[in-house]
Amino acid sequence: EIILNSGKSFKIKMVKVDLSNKKSLYVSIYPVTFKEYDLFCEDIGKNKPHDDFFGRGNRPIINVSWHDAVEYCAWLSEYEKLLEVRLLKSIEWQKIAEKNLCENTLIINKDNSNNQTAELNMDRAGVLGICDMLGNINEWCLDGENERKIVKGGCFSDKTSQMNINKNKLLNSTTARNRIGFRIVFMH
Repeated sequence: EIILNSGKSFKIKMVKVDLSNKKSLYVSIYPVTFKEYDLFCEDIGKNKPHDDFFGRGNRPIINVSWHDAVEYCAWLSEYEKLLEVRLLKSIEWQKIAEKNLCENTLIINKDNSNNQTAELNMDRAGVLGICDMLGNINEWCLDGENERKIVKGGCFSDKTSQMNINKNKLLNSTTARNRIGFRIVFMH
């Protein structure tokens, strides 16, 4: 549980994922939500991103740039002094998505989304208990090439055939769209 200076608090559900014999990460089971991100904005006095009338609460945050995502991680690291909070590196994202893949997992896409994000829901969890790595929103990754950063995952407006765990999209780090959010990882 993270308790803010205002006294408000929230919990981030995490799952431990072993990527190699030496490396484990604690990955958020959901992308960051509007509820979580709005608390960040209130705490630092930042304008809240628009929800494009999809709704806020437990929907994944959208309309945030890579810089916004990194700023959120730095803010959360201040509250969790013993842990580093950051975005997933693209190779980590890919390995976790591969381990999490489940044939019967519902993927929010162009065919079932009503052209908007869906509230986060454990019914869409994969083998590791992680939700929406494919579909619903694309996710910013930590790495990229200079000011162009990697986005992975596919979103609500993509066809399922367009979604590919191995696919990297490079976008300018200042880009903020209603198809892009982010997921966090805790490191010791």
